[in-house]
Amino acid sequence: MPKRDRRERQKQTGRLHVSPGPGRQPSAVGRQPPAAGLLERHAVVIAIGLVLIASLRIVSTYWVFNHTNDEPAHITAGIEYLDKKTYDYDREHPPLTRIMVGLGPYLAGVRHVVPRGLNIVHDPRKGLETLYSSKHYDRTVALARLGVLPLFWLACAVTFIWAARYFGKPAAVIAVLLFTLLPPVLAHAGLATTDMAPTALAPAGFLMLFFWSEHPTVVRSLALGLVVGLGIASKFTMMPFLAVTVLAALALRLLVAGPAFGEIRGFLRSHTPPFALAALVCVLVVWAFYRFSFGRPSEVLGFRVPAPEFVWGLKFIWEHNKGGHPAFLLGMASRTGWWYYYLVALAVKTPLPVLMLLGLGVALAIRRRREAAWRLPLAFPLGILLFCLTSHVNIGVRHVLPVYVAFSVLAALAVLWLMELSRTARWAGWALAVLLIWLAAGGAWKHPDYIAYFNELAGNEPEKVLVDSDLDWSQDMKRLGRRLRELGARQVCLVSMPDMFPYLESEHGFPPLVETDPQVPQPGWTAVGPTAWKAVWPNLKHYQGDMSLWFDHERPRERVGSMLLFYVPPPKAADSTPPTEGARP
Repeated sequence: MPKRDRRERQKQTGRLHVSPGPGRQPSAVGRQPPAAGLLERHAVVIAIGLVLIASLRIVSTYWVFNHTNDEPAHITAGIEYLDKKTYDYDREHPPLTRIMVGLGPYLAGVRHVVPRGLNIVHDPRKGLETLYSSKHYDRTVALARLGVLPLFWLACAVTFIWAARYFGKPAAVIAVLLFTLLPPVLAHAGLATTDMAPTALAPAGFLMLFFWSEHPTVVRSLALGLVVGLGIASKFTMMPFLAVTVLAALALRLLVAGPAFGEIRGFLRSHTPPFALAALVCVLVVWAFYRFSFGRPSEVLGFRVPAPEFVWGLKFIWEHNKGGHPAFLLGMASRTGWWYYYLVALAVKTPLPVLMLLGLGVALAIRRRREAAWRLPLAFPLGILLFCLTSHVNIGVRHVLPVYVAFSVLAALAVLWLMELSRTARWAGWALAVLLIWLAAGGAWKHPDYIAYFNELAGNEPEKVLVDSDLDWSQDMKRLGRRLRELGARQVCLVSMPDMFPYLESEHGFPPLVETDPQVPQPGWTAVGPTAWKAVWPNLKHYQGDMSLWFDHERPRERVGSMLLFYVPPPKAADSTPPTEGARP
């Protein structure tokens, strides 16, 4: 193929750079910045080093935090799949990620445990019994969380491939750097939950679809079906995420270039048979993870279908979204959420340096919107956010975590632009240095509290902005028990999610728990979880009438991670000050 034709074809398919001539290096933004030469030569090695550093940061959190509210169900479902060869417990999610988090504990000897007298399939005791049955709680939780680490590596690889393919290796290294410094990513990469699966596989499926569209060969069709099938087998949101992001990409294409109906007809004619092959592979992959089951999903369909558990899970997700979930945002509680919830969540959970770079990256992408490669990182987060604006389950930025892959690519383009500009404008170099140091230092300062990370916009009381998995997911009970022992507390009132209550005293060193009345102050120590305080109790007003909680207008004595500790002196010592550390109240 002539060199000129090859260059034109690369531009049409979205490749921004051409093969460099003597002494010339490709760049996504213009002339090659001097520092980009090092990134170009050692891109893979540097990226692997960045991922390893981030992995060490993630693993170091395993023993700091106890299990979060959702982890027992995921771990138990995975162990049930491996141990009992069934998938009856909590079918709200597909099995693949559960298998990954259950494999480590299962190989270590943990087995599926059903408490005596359990009659309700979804009783939360089932998950806790399995988690605590081995008598090696910390090891079990750590092994389960290790199962998510490969998904984090895959997300980093997808970020690198996306940026390298369309913008060059320097952009790829910088995108990986930014992605591995994002506290929300580090937080959920360190938990035995399902949120890292779409973070890796949704952008992988999105990119794979466009790679396939360029040359729909048999191999690429098989790969597309495999990637999308693995994503759907990991989390149901893979299906709408992939659909809306592709629609967003097509919409941007039509807005920029206008409709080309002849081109569309030709595309459909040539791509329909290989797409059918990819769809068949996708279905078989998903069905395989349900052990090729065949039956009638009770209360859903009146006839037998492949993977009835899959159909049941879709029904549960639909009903969950329809009924909503207790949520909190900016001082308001609701069960059905707010259309702008995820916009606010991203604004306060994303480090400010990344938001600034992202804004610049978006401006650069809009300026070069006629090039397909620059539209893709715009379309991917746009589609996800537009879809999530309709969600009635507003419980954490983790539900839109995949957008951070595209955000990292766009922010990396802004970094390269500033690097190039710094050759003629010294302020650009200083601004870039400040932003990168701010980003790295801010995340390191918050270590290991990546779950509860908020940027400077949230202020010193983030519980006034967001709760749930953005702040308090019951992850700080181990720290709270240790602090109560240091304070010499003889008893404690606990206002929090009840999932761990049976084991707080026996396994986590809590003093005796006393009955809690959130409307009446109890003498002594009261530990309050912001999620129960801000989201759960206010949503009970529909059933119990208007409730005024006694700690609504009190200042906590101290914070233990995400938990708030209040102290009420006994009646005979009402004028005394709270006890100092180590003293008994």
